[in-house]
Amino acid sequence: MYTLFRAGLVGAIVGLEAGLLFTDGPEDSFFGTIAILLVPFSLGVLLCWLAMLPFWGVVAGATPLALIAVGTLCLPGLTYAEVMSYGTVPVTLVFAAIGVSGYVAMTALIMPGHWAIRSMTVGAVVVAYLAVGALQGEIGQAARAQVIERSGVPLVAPTLKDHELGWVDDEELPAALGLVYFRTRDGSSVDVSIRPGNAATPETACVKPPSTWMPVMEPNARCRRVATDVWVRTDETYTTVVARHGAALVQVTSEEMTEAELLAVLPTFHVVEAERLLAEATEGS
Repeated sequence: MYTLFRAGLVGAIVGLEAGLLFTDGPEDSFFGTIAILLVPFSLGVLLCWLAMLPFWGVVAGATPLALIAVGTLCLPGLTYAEVMSYGTVPVTLVFAAIGVSGYVAMTALIMPGHWAIRSMTVGAVVVAYLAVGALQGEIGQAARAQVIERSGVPLVAPTLKDHELGWVDDEELPAALGLVYFRTRDGSSVDVSIRPGNAATPETACVKPPSTWMPVMEPNARCRRVATDVWVRTDETYTTVVARHGAALVQVTSEEMTEAELLAVLPTFHVVEAERLLAEATEGS
């Protein structure tokens, strides 16, 4: 048991170092990746030797490789932004826990001693990782929700009759949040973009829409004011309504809906929660 305690201490130190590099390491992605791979590995070799772990070279060499493989299998879809949405301290502590589990399990796997203790230790670690893997969807969605909530974009969404939310586009955050709705009858889409109210005036957003807002302004498109802080843009393909709604600047675009139908959408905007939006999306992001 004392051997496993020493292995856990090594794993905690290596994990903390890896967590600090992940959260506060070099900004350059190439050197950051090299640092997070080489520094903890080198530290692990030194600490395994100092802790006099059995077969310390094997533990030091095999544990990082096993953890990378297990992490890739358990949480393959999490992005850096989603991971960091939980905060620096929790992420660093998670790295420490991963280090403890990895070095303890590897040591238990190859150390001499009673097979029951070794088997129970390895089995507990395997069960824990399988549980995390089974919950990866929930973990990823919770992380995305935190990214959206902390982006600064007002969380509002329309109520569209006979439509369902297809997906939530958060790739443009913190500049904008996109929602795509599909009509249940024929599958036609309605694109909704939400930005902070100070991003632009409705007139400016209509006449000179941001490049990330679709559709892109066509040469023959026309903009006109139909009410206070409400502008309509029309072209050969799309009709777009741009308006201010509380602290948000919203755009509703459709190829099939009429101007009157789009204007009728504006009063239906309401405050929503990010988790609810993601749960309602039928096709993911």
